[in-house]
Amino acid sequence: MAEKKLKNNNLKMRKMKKILVLVVFTFISMSTMAQDNYRDVVYLKNGSVLRGVITEQHPNVSIKLETADQSIIVFQMEEIEKIAKEP
Repeated sequence: MAEKKLKNNNLKMRKMKKILVLVVFTFISMSTMAQDNYRDVVYLKNGSVLRGVITEQHPNVSIKLETADQSIIVFQMEEIEKIAKEP
């Protein structure tokens, strides 16, 4: 009788672990896909607006932006008016 209870508990634990792994995987996948829908927008003080992905950022120093045509541009923070994200 005790062995049967222990066996049932083990089966329940395995099932719960599988469900937990599935939930975690689903959550990670959804959060990754949500991030792909946005791009960074850099507004410069000279009036220029550039869109792409910030690949590197040194706080209060500079950013590195990769544009859609895969150009990489480095901006000093003094040149930047603001940084935003857009869909």
